[in-house]
Amino acid sequence: MKAKLLLLISAVFMLQHPGFQAVFADEQPIPVTVGLTSIQPPFVINSEKQLGLAYAFTDFLNRKQKKFIFNPRMVPVKRLLKTEKGPEINIIAFNDVDWGWKKRGGEGSLPLTYGSDLFVRHKQQKPTSALQESSSAANTVTIAAVRGFHYAFAGFKASNLEQMENVRLTKDELAVLRLVEHGRTDTGIISQSLLDWLSKTSPERFRLLNINPEPDHTYERQLIVLPSSPVSLDELNALLLQLRGPEMNRIFSEFGLRPPPLQYR
Repeated sequence: MKAKLLLLISAVFMLQHPGFQAVFADEQPIPVTVGLTSIQPPFVINSEKQLGLAYAFTDFLNRKQKKFIFNPRMVPVKRLLKTEKGPEINIIAFNDVDWGWKKRGGEGSLPLTYGSDLFVRHKQQKPTSALQESSSAANTVTIAAVRGFHYAFAGFKASNLEQMENVRLTKDELAVLRLVEHGRTDTGIISQSLLDWLSKTSPERFRLLNINPEPDHTYERQLIVLPSSPVSLDELNALLLQLRGPEMNRIFSEFGLRPPPLQYR
């Protein structure tokens, strides 16, 4: 009995030894905080319920390797870019590195999607006369767009949108879609990704849209590696290439998206 007691005491002291703790600490996955910048289906559908491709994809990464644990966190982009330091975010998910991240030291991973913004109209609804009268000219085409986004038709400056009388600004692309469906605007500008998701989840709504195939502009959605990230760009790209295949493709397909290209254009 005395021998067992001594053995137990020795074990307790061993567990408390810094060297012993360091060995086991090294085996713990390294946390990586992944910033999600807005509610934008299919990438983020519901942040409270953690629904969307961003959540499914980080879960996939966590299941397939043990070195890192990727923790998605909803942080509005304005909060991230407002101050020099900002919240401690390591990676930005499903953004383009050219959307203001380069000046913060961000580096873009291999593309997860090739994206574009498209103009859409509704096949049945017509804009209300009240909306037409509010335009600066009778023949002005009203456009619903997302406040703060950068579009080619506005010179890629969000501030220009505020000054365009024929533009109706909304909080997100789902609001743009609703304005189009209810005839509250002549046209709306919506991402190809959301339209692909809509075609899978609500094909009856999708069929009622006239989509102009000529994009306002094109871009790539990547994982943006920030200077604070414990995983390097090379490590992340290597991991993406290692995991590419049917299982990764199925995750994207569940949200109506094509397999990730993982190749710079």
